[in-house]
Amino acid sequence: MRSSLSRFLLSFAALALIVAGAGATPSPAAAERPEFARSPGAHERAAGPAVERIDSALNAAMDQPHAPASSVIPTIAGRVTADQISAGPDLERHQPGARCEWIELALGSEATGRLEAGDCAYGMLDGSRDPSFADQYVVETTERGELNVTAFGDVDIDVEVRDMAFAALANMSEGSGTTADLRLTLPAGEYLIIIRPSSFAAGVETDYSLSTAFTAEPEPGPCQTQALSTDGPVADSLGGPSACRVFDHLPAVLLDSFGDLWSIDVESAAVLSIEMSATDFSPLLILMDESLTYTLISDASGLEGDPDPLRSTVSAHVSPGRYHVLAAGTFVGGAGDYVLNADVEPIESGRCEPLDIGIGEVVNGTLDSADCRLSYTAASLFDQTNVDLLQVMVPQLGTLRVVLEGDGITPTVRLLDTDLRPLLGGWLVDDDVVTFDIAGPVIIAVQALEGTPGGYRAEFQFTLEGEAACSLQTIGPSETIDGELSEGDCTLEDYGPIADSSRVDLYVVRLPSRGRLTVDMRSDAIDTYLWIVAGFFEYSLQNDDADDETTDSRISAILPAGDYVIVANSNLPEIGAYSLSTAFEPLPAPSPCPISSIGPNETVAGAIGPGDCLASDLDSTRYSASPVRRYELDLDARGRLDVHVASDTFFPKLILRDPASGRPVTEDADEDRFVREASVGLIVGPGTYWLEIEEADGLQDSEGAFTLTTTFLPQAAPMCDVTEVAALPASFPGSIDESDCLLRDRIGDYAQNAVDEYTFTLARRGTLTIDLLSEDWDLFDPYLELHDFRYTVLAANDDSVDEFALDARIEINVGPGRYRALAMGALLLGGDYDIEIAFDPDPFEPGPTPDPSTSPTTSPTISPTTGPIEPTPTPGPGTVEPTPTRRPIDPDDTLIYLPSTESNR
Repeated sequence: MRSSLSRFLLSFAALALIVAGAGATPSPAAAERPEFARSPGAHERAAGPAVERIDSALNAAMDQPHAPASSVIPTIAGRVTADQISAGPDLERHQPGARCEWIELALGSEATGRLEAGDCAYGMLDGSRDPSFADQYVVETTERGELNVTAFGDVDIDVEVRDMAFAALANMSEGSGTTADLRLTLPAGEYLIIIRPSSFAAGVETDYSLSTAFTAEPEPGPCQTQALSTDGPVADSLGGPSACRVFDHLPAVLLDSFGDLWSIDVESAAVLSIEMSATDFSPLLILMDESLTYTLISDASGLEGDPDPLRSTVSAHVSPGRYHVLAAGTFVGGAGDYVLNADVEPIESGRCEPLDIGIGEVVNGTLDSADCRLSYTAASLFDQTNVDLLQVMVPQLGTLRVVLEGDGITPTVRLLDTDLRPLLGGWLVDDDVVTFDIAGPVIIAVQALEGTPGGYRAEFQFTLEGEAACSLQTIGPSETIDGELSEGDCTLEDYGPIADSSRVDLYVVRLPSRGRLTVDMRSDAIDTYLWIVAGFFEYSLQNDDADDETTDSRISAILPAGDYVIVANSNLPEIGAYSLSTAFEPLPAPSPCPISSIGPNETVAGAIGPGDCLASDLDSTRYSASPVRRYELDLDARGRLDVHVASDTFFPKLILRDPASGRPVTEDADEDRFVREASVGLIVGPGTYWLEIEEADGLQDSEGAFTLTTTFLPQAAPMCDVTEVAALPASFPGSIDESDCLLRDRIGDYAQNAVDEYTFTLARRGTLTIDLLSEDWDLFDPYLELHDFRYTVLAANDDSVDEFALDARIEINVGPGRYRALAMGALLLGGDYDIEIAFDPDPFEPGPTPDPSTSPTTSPTISPTTGPIEPTPTPGPGTVEPTPTRRPIDPDDTLIYLPSTESNR
């Protein structure tokens, strides 16, 4: 009998669901980029640009991608890699005409079958060149319990259990004449059982028998998260009749090892190290982000060659925030006492301060272990690679060309905004070009493709698109400068998205801390006009006349620390001399902003004015200088929530925010500034919400009274109908209206789109194409999403041709599994539509024919890899693919911005 460490496959395959970076790994391409635009994430479905090919790498934004577990399973589990697979002489039997289907198998029943010519080749399922025959069965469990699968064949039989996303959960290989007996505990659901020869060779045929059994198990007690500190060792134990398993803590990870979940808070940028030691089992240790979505690092002990099979350690460079630690067993059934030790070593401050450089300036630098890591800078950035941070001001509309040279390394750069959010997916290399349709400050993160130390030379050349070049001058926080607007200056429309031909001078001021900045522009020659601009025109303050008796201009505002552009301008297209003065008064950070309570179906009176927190104090990325009042609303049921705010003295802006993530759910203000009212209305689930009221234009001196009214009507969720698509291609007419189930009813998100859902099964790998078409363009803008069976977004599209065709289209290569197509409207409106779904199987090319004199009759045994579960990356920052090949940057890639995890309470 031949057995492998294939039960360990369970751990690695299931981890594919929490490892970031399984998708896009953008790479060098010397080609024009689309104009820069910040696009919404999949959760912002109510409006906005197209969201293309969403995957874990993009959702993670700046995460250092880890390899999908499926790419390292062959080495770990002893499976032959694709280039070692043999192929038989008859290639015709492996072509797309082969039968790839799911056979339903009832629990407790037995099936007999035969692997033979005409069956699906295994490579048609996983995308490899494996030509061995495979049969697929699907079983369904209605409750939690142990699934037992046994199989017997005339030759060596390999049995796999996979979930509906085709993620491997467990497998077992046994020799001919023996029975494979595989057991694993799983929650209720559907699962695939795959039977194949263990020889991984073409043309191997065999009869086999397959049987299943199921033993129900009680649900465990509450699986709570425990607090982990750095005060000393913490002792606990795994196992027991009511013990939690990994999938109890992480429902999307069907790993049946016993597991405990811990959380740890890190107060400053640091190296976080955790050690897990056990006495009776080999521990598995995984460090994840607060959302339990992304794996920072992990370590599994007990593999062959491990010098200490009873201890696992992880160490990661992290920013301030909360992190989760999963303590489990490497091997299924591992149980017993264990001890956790956590240590936080703060890093020195200043390591991540960006270096200011000018356009066209040559920078000579080195990358080494003393440099910043992006993971130090924000809780959602997990990139552990050393970087140098440079800051350059893009002065106006135009193109930025990257010129890079390396000394022992291949330098690459990422473009970020001043909050270190990506401006473009992936990396840029030498001679890459990016087009900017707006001016603003850009952070450039320089990294080595190989991830190793070395020197580099960088230059960023700029080509303007306007008629005149805009120059940027530096002005101090408290300084006076004499200037002159002249015919040679650039215009407002050269600088930003404003159709105005008046001339401007641009000054950059850096505020070292939160404080009041006062800017005066005076002139005897022109009627001055003054601007303060933050970010990429994300926020702007304007002033024509400081008061009714002067044509001089003044702006005085409390702003967070950062760089701002002061635009010296004229009210009319005039030219002439002026003086510009700045004065800065540092102000302490506000104490925690107060929160008042409001109940459902209640009206309260309030006011904003001096002494209140500012909107920028609650969310520093918004820059709004308006005073703000916040109310907390608790709802104990699902229902329709309507909120209305009205004032006699100012134009209010109303924001409904989720305090758990800090993410705005919806907001409203009168865009025409005609009525002093704002309203939001949507279906929400039970929970706590924040209501924020501020002045719509972000004006700091705003003050006045308002009334805030909430109306809540409990409303049970409707039955969410699903259309089962029996065969592809298929086409269905449909309609979106108020009677439809909402997206939040299906996935628990805050999206309020009414949705029609179509589900279908793919039994092999290929290209899936979905079109959502409508002739009701005046009312209905089709929006389309593709989800796996867990409602994980795989792809999304708003307009099939951006800004031109409102129809939605998704074209994506996928493997076997159960999928969901969600049809909805981009603007929360309804209408008629047609949905068309088609599937084109991938052509299959078997591996090379072996040399009979050297080929073994059975597959070679590959020793399991020792070391941590996190695979060793191939060269490059975040490049973790089976080979060093990196795909070109796709112009349609859209970054997904992770919501803030700060409560701002």
